[in-house]
Amino acid sequence: MAAKPRAQALDCQGLRDYLARQTGFRLNSAARQHVEHCLGCQALVSDLEFLAARVRQLRPPEPSPALWDKIRFQLEQEGIIRRECSAEPIEVGAGMPPPSKSPASTRTPRTRS
Repeated sequence: MAAKPRAQALDCQGLRDYLARQTGFRLNSAARQHVEHCLGCQALVSDLEFLAARVRQLRPPEPSPALWDKIRFQLEQEGIIRRECSAEPIEVGAGMPPPSKSPASTRTPRTRS
């Protein structure tokens, strides 16, 4: 069985470089080992954890109504959407003749015994 390669020890600059390459906030064993023994890097990691927690609490900014108007206008110009109609909404079936009373619609339904 092959031995697991040991992680190289990190110094302070190595830790900062490692953290800069991370997309998440997970420390590998070499980074954890360095942070355990370095007060300066402990403070750095603590600050980063605090900031990451605060960022997760943020809500995305709400775009202004003017921005939505510009987006709608551009989409209309490109033919992706149609211009909104300012007419009053039409009731479904309005202006249609009433349904005819055919013999089938006047029958009473059969019931099973």
